[in-house]
Amino acid sequence: MMHADLTGKWNLKTQTEKGKEDISTLDLTGKGSLVRGTLTPSTGKTMTISDGYRVGDAIKLSATGPRGLFSRAVLMSGHIEGDKMILYVTRGNGGTFRGIAERVPLGQQT
Repeated sequence: MMHADLTGKWNLKTQTEKGKEDISTLDLTGKGSLVRGTLTPSTGKTMTISDGYRVGDAIKLSATGPRGLFSRAVLMSGHIEGDKMILYVTRGNGGTFRGIAERVPLGQQT
């Protein structure tokens, strides 16, 4: 069974700890069950997705990156529905929020 290729740019909408909408960007490369790429939060530096994989329509991503003198981590897990991913996003402070990632059409990727 072939699965949709995840390679490309995705807009990830979640909420901040204060309840405001937050839009991050995922740039993914998928090869088989492995998923790699970057996560760029709306307020922050780009993080590397070094531990990502999918099994069927299930997906799990782990991103790490700098935050001042420390490093931070974001864990994402959920499932794929065509050009959309329903994800639960856990930030380093322990807050978990539901998010929806939608593929950016090729003509709009910059």
